[in-house]
Amino acid sequence: MDDVHKVAIVVDKGFSRESLLSIASNMHVWLIESETNLENTKFFYEHHNSSFDDLLADGVTVFQNIEGESPESILNSIIDEVDEHHNEYSRTPGWSELHVYGVPINERIKAILYEFGFLNFRGIGLNSFVATK
Repeated sequence: MDDVHKVAIVVDKGFSRESLLSIASNMHVWLIESETNLENTKFFYEHHNSSFDDLLADGVTVFQNIEGESPESILNSIIDEVDEHHNEYSRTPGWSELHVYGVPINERIKAILYEFGFLNFRGIGLNSFVATK
């Protein structure tokens, strides 16, 4: 569907290279900073030609790790910045699908995401889920 803008947020500090390559080729990924994730991001950009027509259609943005914070707290900390870059005022169409890796869905996370218009949730793994508007 052309009117779906997908975004991923990864709070897993040991996210696999294969997963990053697969996901970042299809949507923009906000990836928590770690040695492993930085190495994998470098590898991605050495082997992938991102879309220059739409810099937020794919690729990776690395965000700062907040030491001692839970994955849930980190997600809560980064969501405003992600929204600022991907909402309908910054990009057409605005984000309508969010993939989250490294934290399971729970009622607190649902409440946070409701504020950004995400109403539907489905698990895609033990610590991963998709939220849609």
